Order: sequence, then structure tokens, then C-alpha cells
Amino acid sequence: MQKLLSAIILFMLTMTAGCSSDMIGFSGESNSWKGEYSAVKSDTNEHGEYRFTYKHAARDTSFKNLTITIHNGEMVRQEDFFKGAAVIISKDGSSSSLAQESGPIPVTIKWDEDQEEAFTMKPR
Repeated sequence: MQKLLSAIILFMLTMTAGCSSDMIGFSGESNSWKGEYSAVKSDTNEHGEYRFTYKHAARDTSFKNLTITIHNGEMVRQEDFFKGAAVIISKDGSSSSLAQESGPIPVTIKWDEDQEEAFTMKPR
């Protein structure tokens, strides 16, 4: 029994030793929008999700010409017509596109042809 337990512990240590990962999170807001980014980051990969929520949402909230620009154009989401108050953008990347753990994430959101707000998401 003790050999089996030792083997299981050794196996678990071996599996976790090569797979170091951290949770990272950023948040920020403007007058009309709240933004969050949460991700699991390893040495070579990052799997995360941006979530932008419109603060003045009603039951039938929709936007024309919605554009969300992240990291000065590194990531852009464009929609001619978007229905809903929350926009979710997934991010899966390799080491060349990993977020800076301590650096801010600049965001610009344009909507309804004449509205624009910018804000910075900072580490939580």
C-alpha cells in the first residue's frame, strides 16, 4: 500500500513539475464600460477571456458598429450589429503573444457610430 501511495505521489509531482501555471487577472472601467481579463498562463501558453460589460444596459441593449480594440490594435473585435450587454472575447496564445503580468492593458471601445471611450485595465 505504501509503495502504491509513493508511486502516486511521485507521478503527481512529475506531472506538476513541468506544468507551472499561474492565474492572472486585469480589470478597469470607463463611464459606460467595465472590462475584465482572466487567464491561466504557463511558460509557453496563455488561455484567457476578455469580458466587456455595458454599464447602462437595458433588457433590449444592442449596438451598431461596435469595435473593441485591445493593446493598441493587437486584438480587435468588430460587429456591425451586436445584441446584448456583455461582449466576451477568448484568447489562446503562444509565448509570442503572452500578456504582461504587471503591465496595463489599454482598451478602446467605439459603438453606435458616435460613441467612444478608452480605459486601462490593471492587474488585480
